[in-house]
Amino acid sequence: MHSPTTVLAISTFFLGALASESKAANPHLVEYPSFLNVLPEPFDRPNFITSLFYQTTLPSDAPPKFAAAYAQLQNASFVSFDPRFASEFVGPTAGPIQKVPNASAGTIHKGQIYMGNNGDTSVHGGIWMLDYKTGNATMILNNQLGLSLGVNDMTADKRGGLFFTDPSSRVPSTNRSMQSPPSLYYLRLNTMSLIDVDPTLAGPNGVAISPDGTELYVGDNGDYYDPPNDVLAQVLTAGKGSSELYINSAGPRTIYAYALSPITGLPTARRTLAVVESGFTDGIRVSSSGHILVALFGGVDVYHPDGTRLGRINIPEASANGAFVERHVVNMAFEGNTLWCFATGGLYRVPGLLVGGDPRLS
Repeated sequence: MHSPTTVLAISTFFLGALASESKAANPHLVEYPSFLNVLPEPFDRPNFITSLFYQTTLPSDAPPKFAAAYAQLQNASFVSFDPRFASEFVGPTAGPIQKVPNASAGTIHKGQIYMGNNGDTSVHGGIWMLDYKTGNATMILNNQLGLSLGVNDMTADKRGGLFFTDPSSRVPSTNRSMQSPPSLYYLRLNTMSLIDVDPTLAGPNGVAISPDGTELYVGDNGDYYDPPNDVLAQVLTAGKGSSELYINSAGPRTIYAYALSPITGLPTARRTLAVVESGFTDGIRVSSSGHILVALFGGVDVYHPDGTRLGRINIPEASANGAFVERHVVNMAFEGNTLWCFATGGLYRVPGLLVGGDPRLS
């Protein structure tokens, strides 16, 4: 058994060695060390919603380098899983992450701001168009042929339309049943035609289009509203206010890439881009260089278009109250080379990245 002084000395030595071995020039970035691919037994990560990879529990006699590595990863602004994260995305001057007062976000298309929400117990969800000069908002959609719907996330395409997701997670806050399956929708703004694109998604959340317009990225969180019935998987229950969410760990936590037709602009095929390892996906954004940013519990994961997870913008404590639902990062927006990360408990600023946002959304 090591004394606290001995453990501290070993940990300090290891942290210095780990930092010197890293080829990243950014002092706020830490590379995920390859030795963590083999953990000493017995280890356990008790769940996938309220624990992150650096909170995996290890045996008491595990070599000190494991705990030291986890501590360094948790305190980093950026975690690199692939060298391209530093060379293509973060760069030497990004960070540190800064917390600023709360703000709201919207989607910009051809000079207009479009806002969507799930509604509440008195008003149905839908889409509003905001005149930023006058501050007046006009509702343009609040139903599908009389059926209730919600708008969790959306993005505009170059054809004059909006893709948006309607997940079952709106049920606890609205007390309205899902009259149609959770789905990915497309709204043509010139004709106001609403198209149900993919009703096979269990929990669609987050949507973005690649810079070249050939692919659409959508997250699927699975069934996280229905109470579980004989599910042979880890099922977690989380309360938020008067609502209760049920999350099935065996359900999808998937990011899909849809090939978009050059003729219609609608999806023609779907492939799995990635599966997230913590929490569930929320907002999705793309950079001008094509990198895919996914908001999730613990921060923002950054993916290459080929599906490689390059790294994480690390925000493990996005709320002062410590409630896991509040810590979840829900969306992002670029301002030049600065990324704004929206969480229920706060807004986080990530300056100095090598990439900017999709120019179509400005």
